[in-house]
Amino acid sequence: MLNILEEKYIQNKLTAEELKQLRHEVQQLSDESISTRMQARWMADDIDTSDVPVSRLDQIKKRIDASSFSSNSYSWLRRTAQIAAAIIIPVLIITSFYLYRENKNLGTNEMIVSTNIGERANITLPDGTHVTLNAESKLKYAPQTFNKSERLIHFEGEAYFDVKKNHDIPFLIRTTDVQIKVVGTKFNLSARDKNPVAELVLEEGKVLFTSLSSKECRAISPNQKVIFDKKTGTITITTINAQSISSWRKGDLVFHNAQFADIIHTIESNYGVSIDIASHSDIQKDLFSGTVPSNNISEAMEIISKAYHLTPTIVDKKVTLSECN
Repeated sequence: MLNILEEKYIQNKLTAEELKQLRHEVQQLSDESISTRMQARWMADDIDTSDVPVSRLDQIKKRIDASSFSSNSYSWLRRTAQIAAAIIIPVLIITSFYLYRENKNLGTNEMIVSTNIGERANITLPDGTHVTLNAESKLKYAPQTFNKSERLIHFEGEAYFDVKKNHDIPFLIRTTDVQIKVVGTKFNLSARDKNPVAELVLEEGKVLFTSLSSKECRAISPNQKVIFDKKTGTITITTINAQSISSWRKGDLVFHNAQFADIIHTIESNYGVSIDIASHSDIQKDLFSGTVPSNNISEAMEIISKAYHLTPTIVDKKVTLSECN
């Protein structure tokens, strides 16, 4: 009977009465009996560790190895278990529970990868998809279901996606405002909650871009840029050079006939700064083509300042651009 109760405990299927019975039976065991059962369970159980990262397995092993399984240790475990029983906590301490709980946590929790200001991260998802996160971005997915029943991720920020092809399980990206559906493709996605628009630039393959509010769906082809206006709900598609859009991965911000306001907005987002323009000249509609570094704010502002005859002043996270004397 004890073996059955142990199995049901591992599977988290014990009723309140069975839990009470399990506590009672364990309390009747000697320290030596608990030791024998723990060792037998550890050696005999076939535990699925496929979803547990190798690094986490190593941590678990170290925790287990660090426990000195002497008779004194078992006495301590027994006393701890008796105290735990008083507050209705299962008391059968079996080392294989570590792995069981790891799998259970991974099955119910989300995997989250995020970056801060000035940070970038390269990620390989379980299906082989490669993602490069730009600064202040976050990606999350459920490891238990990803690449099994679906390939769904939730995303906020900017990233470059190189999606592994799988016709049977399409790749879905959901942001606050849009959904992107692909099979195998390469594209750059910028979908920041604080920005008024979401943008996707397709380099290879095909993408279905859908507004979550209006349900409007548009098919995007290579070297096309789709812009979703969150306020109006409109979707605009233009033709551009797709490779220049994700140049931030190489440490560059590349602009082609970009308006001054768009340049400033891009630099602010990349560096996490606010830029104040103390200028009376009409430069907002000027067009700029060129490359600005994405990892050196001083050099970036020097380039912009020379192009527009301005003087930059940088104090902490605030930049002021004033007219040259």
